[in-house]
Amino acid sequence: MPQIYFPEYIPRPHFREMAFLREGQVVTQGGEHFPVASPQEIWDVINREDLSPLFIQEFLGFSNEWLVAFLELGEINCDKRGTPLSQRLLLSDHTTRWIQSCKSWGYQAPGPRFLQTLSTVQHRMGIGSIGSPGAAGLALLSRTWAEQHGWPVRDEEKNLVAPGWLAHRQPRPNAFLCAQLKERGTGARSELCTEEKHFSTLIELDIKNAYGAALAGELPAGKESRFFDGLTEGYALWVAECTVTIPQPLCYGLFPVKQDGQSFYPREPGTYTAWLWNERVEFLREEGLLVDVGDGYGWWESTRDCALFVETMAHLRDTAKTPEEADLYKLCLVAAIGALGMEGPRYVLTREPGDEMHRLCLDSGEVTEYFKKEKKSRAKGMPHWMWCVLERVNCTLTKEAYLWMKQEMLVGTNTDSVLLKPESKISKYPVKGDSACSSGTWQRRELTTVTLPALRHLLATGPQGEKIDKRPGIPRSART
Repeated sequence: MPQIYFPEYIPRPHFREMAFLREGQVVTQGGEHFPVASPQEIWDVINREDLSPLFIQEFLGFSNEWLVAFLELGEINCDKRGTPLSQRLLLSDHTTRWIQSCKSWGYQAPGPRFLQTLSTVQHRMGIGSIGSPGAAGLALLSRTWAEQHGWPVRDEEKNLVAPGWLAHRQPRPNAFLCAQLKERGTGARSELCTEEKHFSTLIELDIKNAYGAALAGELPAGKESRFFDGLTEGYALWVAECTVTIPQPLCYGLFPVKQDGQSFYPREPGTYTAWLWNERVEFLREEGLLVDVGDGYGWWESTRDCALFVETMAHLRDTAKTPEEADLYKLCLVAAIGALGMEGPRYVLTREPGDEMHRLCLDSGEVTEYFKKEKKSRAKGMPHWMWCVLERVNCTLTKEAYLWMKQEMLVGTNTDSVLLKPESKISKYPVKGDSACSSGTWQRRELTTVTLPALRHLLATGPQGEKIDKRPGIPRSART
């Protein structure tokens, strides 16, 4: 297989009128209503009015008859479980339009306000009308290559005179390393250090634009190199299988160990095998742990080519006119990082016989059977960048949480924030919301009437009386 580079291409922005489906009507961004009684009529409206994307609540809300009809109109993308996510329509002029669930944007149901906010976000990003946060973020990330390095220049005979951004693309790692990163990598860290659920007051420290700051830092560049027996000298960044010895009990776990697909952070004395990046190894050695580096992969160079994308997204978020708009910029950035970790295969629903059958249970309670089909495609992401970013945020959080655990002040952690007892001495940290703070800065705020109903969930009142409702996985409009 030929070498894959990122970005493979830079998409040209196409702005089209967006629409949503509700109660048997396609409602456009401009307020026009078109009654529809079948998927074919929906396709006709999209084709005639040049609409894209059309947002729906979710495909599982349709009857079995409608879902079958949708399958006949175009390819329905689904996840590994077979749950339908979006549909790609090929129109009569051979151009593509999309039907997309609004839930990927954090909305329970689409409506005029959603379209207005999304339109503002996409016009300010300059990316065109795009249906998913990951695709939107990747579109802008790709365009920053041209902003930094210029567009290719060709002469009259179309010979390449100046390569521009083409000369600054980065290679995707080999398939074996991508598989190793997925199998052995660990993601975000979140935990509760108490069984209490309710607190009158807590202090929250969180990292401003944590994932953006990590993405803007030095990332692996160039072709990866295999090394053995800890021979890491000269590498800018590396990741390897390591043997870590904890000589004395720890008050807080400092590194992740992955077993049977689950991660834990050991505290007891002993020897553990872990997949670690160089920054984590340096931290562990500073804390007196013994680390023996084994075989791994390294990169001789690093790049900060993603920094302009992060800077652009941070500016858009800081200058957003509404909190709802600001949230969508953050979502696009984080989703772009997740999209960098995309695998090669993608999945579509099909009625053709295949190796594995999947049963869909519709909202109506009706059960329908389809065959899940794996469709091969060239992977376009950069998994080593995603895993490097996840590890960087995890390691930064671990260092901060460890400081407070040693003082017996830590209540819990949540991906890029720590919750502390109210008596914690936090005056050196800037107040959250200070526009002068750069990405990656720890900021503080006092929370009152705090409830921690479950891991990663936080209900509280902020310093200005604002209600804080963090419940990942629950659409904002569905929260009570």
